[in-house]
Amino acid sequence: MKLNYKRTFFVGLAFMSICAFWQVYDNAVSLILKNTFHVRDSYIGVVLALDNILALFMLPLFGKLSDKTRTKIGRRMPYILGGTAMALLCIFLMPLAERLHNLVLFFVGLGLVLIAMATYRSPAVALMPDVTPKPLRSQANAVINLMGAVGGMVMLVAMNIFPITGENPLWYDLFHRGLYHGRVRGCAVLEDQRARAGGRTRARGKGKRRFRRGHRRGG
Repeated sequence: MKLNYKRTFFVGLAFMSICAFWQVYDNAVSLILKNTFHVRDSYIGVVLALDNILALFMLPLFGKLSDKTRTKIGRRMPYILGGTAMALLCIFLMPLAERLHNLVLFFVGLGLVLIAMATYRSPAVALMPDVTPKPLRSQANAVINLMGAVGGMVMLVAMNIFPITGENPLWYDLFHRGLYHGRVRGCAVLEDQRARAGGRTRARGKGKRRFRRGHRRGG
């Protein structure tokens, strides 16, 4: 039994995007609040703690909901796709608010993005055990954690290269494109492998039925 590294890689894209966002959240948001909106350091600390406050309520909620969900694309994928789509749409409010110097709009965009990320964080973590055999889960977990570290490093480098504040914060566009293309490609591969697995299961079922028919006739 060997680990399917390709499938594990695409499953890990969800966790990779989460780690990339937390790198952005912890570094860029504090600089924007301080340099653009001139918010006090004590209030910035409160803002940076909002994700942990939301996590206390939303992570168990959406984890439990995904356990009970039954759809054609699986239990976790509706939350991963929906949360990603919402995050992609709402994250554009943040650079817009920065250009307009609109603090209220910035907090609205930030709050919506935090909610969107929280909706698929638990389902994304639970996806790996769903598609990985139990003896290989530790190995797959190591791969996914490595991808999370890479995601954080990529965004850290991007924020050092591209301007965080100002008229053209290009790292927003980088994060958006990476999140979109990585998730679409990952979902396509997972769906293809799920379809193949379903085809093999149906083929085995037909083979068993034919064997039983032949056995009965022979008997």
